[in-house]
Amino acid sequence: MDSLSVPEEFTYAEWASDLKQLAFGGDNYGFQHWRQPYVSTGFFYGTESGQRLETNPMRDGFSNAPISDAQRSELNRWMSVGPETQPKDVNRWLDSIRYQYYLEEVLGLDRSVTE
Repeated sequence: MDSLSVPEEFTYAEWASDLKQLAFGGDNYGFQHWRQPYVSTGFFYGTESGQRLETNPMRDGFSNAPISDAQRSELNRWMSVGPETQPKDVNRWLDSIRYQYYLEEVLGLDRSVTE
């Protein structure tokens, strides 16, 4: 990595004791779905009074998120459903489709999940 000048080691800054601890994922994708109970996330929602931050909304079933009951139900279903069948070469198949297609067409989730 010397040619790119990318450091291979680093030290985290000290975390202030009055701040709530954050849990970081060990990869770049799992936190978006399967690792939700183990990592810290935050989502901004647009409301009439502006942007609103909800931390770890998936952990409590989106109960505090400013969304409709129908959207809440679909988002919770997203966390618990999978495809009925999988192609033999599942990795190649997944690489050939958009995630939106997977959620809406394969899992049958409402479009509000992908908006």
